[in-house]
Amino acid sequence: MSSCSNDWMRSQRQSSGDYFRPVEQQADPVAPLVIRVTGYAALSNAKNLSEAQRRLLAMRGSQVDAYRTMAERVYGTAIQGATTVRDMVVENDRLRTWVESSLQGARVVSTDVLPDGSVETVLEMVIDQGFRNCLQTNGNQRMNVDCRIPLGSHLGMAKPVQTEQNRMDVGSNPYSGSAPQPDMAAPSSTPKGAQSGFYFIE
Repeated sequence: MSSCSNDWMRSQRQSSGDYFRPVEQQADPVAPLVIRVTGYAALSNAKNLSEAQRRLLAMRGSQVDAYRTMAERVYGTAIQGATTVRDMVVENDRLRTWVESSLQGARVVSTDVLPDGSVETVLEMVIDQGFRNCLQTNGNQRMNVDCRIPLGSHLGMAKPVQTEQNRMDVGSNPYSGSAPQPDMAAPSSTPKGAQSGFYFIE
């Protein structure tokens, strides 16, 4: 009986080995990540500009739009909102979004003029392990000697000043003259002595 039992257990181990095998190849969790975004811009209607000037300005505008989109993808978008309620009725509901950061290492892949006259720019950026370490270090409020000087600004460090030029309102309810306006601040530069929240290393 013992001999038969040993033979049966040996056969079971061999058969189970055919179905369950160790994984020999694993994905690299810190492999570089390539992010690619697209920016657009339209030709200017200014009559005092030549055709070449309008095309060059549109190309530049599409590159700036691509950089803004890249910053939104990498660092995120800050959103600020305010709602005014009077007599249990919502009078005003306003949202504001902005992004403020510095990018280093982004590369323009292509800039093309589309059939409708607008310009499209494709921007590419490689997120390596060093960049991720800097973001994780900043998120944990620790210092990392491998990270270079801070870039961008920490949106929660200071109270910016609102201007008419940089308003980005969402909604159709404008503020009335009698209703109190909530404190809706637009982004400004980092105050003196404030620590930035964005890092990048070469």
